[in-house]
Amino acid sequence: MCSEPTNGIEADGIEYRFETLDSEGDVILSVHDSPCDAKIDLLACSRILTLASPVFSVMFSSNFQEGIRVRRGDRPVVSLEERDVQAMELLLRILHHQAGEIAMSIEPKVIAAMAIQSDKYHCNKALRPWIEHWCNEKQKLSTPEDLGYMLMATYLFESSNLSNAIVRAAKQLKPNSVPAWREHEVLSVLPETLTGNVYVQTVKAISNRQQLH
Repeated sequence: MCSEPTNGIEADGIEYRFETLDSEGDVILSVHDSPCDAKIDLLACSRILTLASPVFSVMFSSNFQEGIRVRRGDRPVVSLEERDVQAMELLLRILHHQAGEIAMSIEPKVIAAMAIQSDKYHCNKALRPWIEHWCNEKQKLSTPEDLGYMLMATYLFESSNLSNAIVRAAKQLKPNSVPAWREHEVLSVLPETLTGNVYVQTVKAISNRQQLH
C-alpha cells in the first residue's frame, strides 16, 4: 500500500497537495496542470468513479492495467493531465459525495473548466443537480468572458438552461465580443453554431433597444 505524502512544494517547484476523497480508497488520482505547475493526488474509490463515468469504467475494467492493479490491491497511481486542477478536484469531490466541501457559488471560469472535464469523462448524469444550480440565471456575470464561460458550461453540461443563457448573453454583449472568443484560450472551442446564434441574437437585441429610443 502507498503511504500518504504531505502537502508542500516538490523539488522541481511544483505546488503539491494530497487529499483524501475516500479513506478506504483503492486508487490515487494524480492530477497535474503543467502550465500552472500545480499537482494534487487524491485518494479515491474506483467503484464510485466506475459508476459515475463510462471512461473510468473502462479504465478500471479487467482489460486494463489500472483495473488489474486495483483488483490486486496495489492502489495504483493514475496520472490525469488536466487544464484546471481545482476544477477536477471539485468534480471528484462531488462524485465522492463531499458536497460539504464545495462552495455554492463558484466562478464561471471554474464552472466552465468542470464542464470540459465532465464532458471528457462523461459525468453529466452524475452531476445533474449541481449543473442546474450552477447554470441558473442568478449567477452574477459581469464580463463578456464570464458570459462566454457560462455559455460553454451550459452547452457542455447539456443544461436545460442553454436557451436562457444565449438570450442573457445577447442582452449584455456587444457584437464584437463574440468574434473575440475565437482568439480566447478556452472559449475558442465553442462551436460556431452556438457563437453564431449568440451573435445574431446580440445584434437583434441591440437593434430592438435602438428602436425603443
